[in-house]
Amino acid sequence: MKNRDDIPGQAHHLNQDSTYRDRIPHADAVTVKLEGNAFTEPGTPHYLVHQAQEEFLNRFRRRGPGFGDPPTNLEMTRSIVDALRRAGYSDEQVRTLVRAAIQDRVKYHLLGGELASRIPGRINQKKPDATDEP
Repeated sequence: MKNRDDIPGQAHHLNQDSTYRDRIPHADAVTVKLEGNAFTEPGTPHYLVHQAQEEFLNRFRRRGPGFGDPPTNLEMTRSIVDALRRAGYSDEQVRTLVRAAIQDRVKYHLLGGELASRIPGRINQKKPDATDEP
């Protein structure tokens, strides 16, 4: 996906690579291209998706209320739904993308009630400032 010049943006792993990299091969994982840089372009769809996922994952990181109790794959699915909605995707688009993410996990025997593979470290996104447009 990242090599497709006909679609703007950066490749984004629907099942976050840093969470599932031990179970879903990086090159085989389902991706979608999202406009913007996930780290440095506040207000862009890619930034917003990661911002939402960071907020979700912070609950399971040190000092979070769920620390030591990782989310299930089903909870990860819900975080993908929330993140894509925040980025402006329609309900139909969200359903299509989430279905692909679930099928990808099932392909590697990662079922809904099981715990997610790992909690990744923070990505430290650039903080939005007054000059950043949504």
